[in-house]
Amino acid sequence: GLLTGRCVPYNATLRTCEIQGWCPPEVDTCHPPSSSPVMLEAENFTLLIKNSIRFPLFGFEKTNLPPPGSGVELGRCRFHPQLQPLCPILRLGDVARLAGQDFPALAATGWGRGGVLGIKIGWVCDLDRAWERCLPRYSFTRLDSLARTPAPGYNFRYGQDTHGTGVCTARHGSCPHVPVSPCHHRHARYYRWPDGSERRTLIKAFGIRFDVLVYGSAGKFGIVPTLINTVAAFTSIGV
Repeated sequence: GLLTGRCVPYNATLRTCEIQGWCPPEVDTCHPPSSSPVMLEAENFTLLIKNSIRFPLFGFEKTNLPPPGSGVELGRCRFHPQLQPLCPILRLGDVARLAGQDFPALAATGWGRGGVLGIKIGWVCDLDRAWERCLPRYSFTRLDSLARTPAPGYNFRYGQDTHGTGVCTARHGSCPHVPVSPCHHRHARYYRWPDGSERRTLIKAFGIRFDVLVYGSAGKFGIVPTLINTVAAFTSIGV
């Protein structure tokens, strides 16, 4: 919130700075304890990735979906780096494992839980070869920092009825001295009161975010660039 410039009583012995904002203020110094994973069954959820690439210089287009006759049954396959490297259906637990992470730890709702996992699809193609030889390569990594920062892991806040503010007091310190809901809840629910004042629902959620990153390069033999480069090379050495 915005500081109002007023110093107001906090309790019988302390005074504090007044702010204009949503009340009560959130306290980031109080962290929720680690807990058992929520929705652990999401580890077995699957993700179908549909990716199309285009190299306009060569008039080349392709999708990552395996074509008929490739030996990959799209409705039944599951990605495996050795057994099924072309299957675009990925199990979420496998994505976390291949990124070097533990899915139950990411799915827990404690401090520093959650994370951002990257699914990288690489297209590095030699277009002098057959069309079917240009294949995607999948790799996995964790994108957010594992270092202890003010906000480790992945979390976000969202709210409802976010119109209107009030004037309240805030004080830095440990949880028991701050007039907010118990810190392990990390959310508050408000409603419109009979006096017309507006309230909001603010929720701090932990989760796992999956980012799909696509990169690629392609090349093809061309007689004209080859002749130009050859002549330039001979000219440079005085032949």
